Amino acid sequence: MQHRYVKLILLVTICVLAVSLFSCSHKRKDFEAAKTAVAQELRSPDSAQFCTVDQAEFSAKDAIRTVKLWVDNRNLAGVLVRTHFEVTIDSKSGVVKGATCLECAAEDEKQKLNEAVAELQALTPSPTPIPSPR
Repeated sequence: MQHRYVKLILLVTICVLAVSLFSCSHKRKDFEAAKTAVAQELRSPDSAQFCTVDQAEFSAKDAIRTVKLWVDNRNLAGVLVRTHFEVTIDSKSGVVKGATCLECAAEDEKQKLNEAVAELQALTPSPTPIPSPR
């Protein structure tokens, strides 16, 4: 009886290790694909310093896997800046579907908001001064 428990524990341990190894290699593959996709978006990919696979965030929803990572890279002024990206990968094919700069998206939204406010201000007539009684 005790021999059966030992075999069962050994079998469960082997299964857990196999799943863990598959998951780790899967994350590593997604991480490398994400790095490649992000490098194509950078102005100077040669100076890029990516986060480690342990610092990246991985998630999956429906048929899409997502990798969030950051990269330190030199901007046009030569200053090292950290930029965060979100890369989407098709679960079935393993093909990168897109790489989005998260700060860039926020800047785009801020720019759109500023433009909308300026448009609204242009449409609103400026108040005419009320003459003071004499």
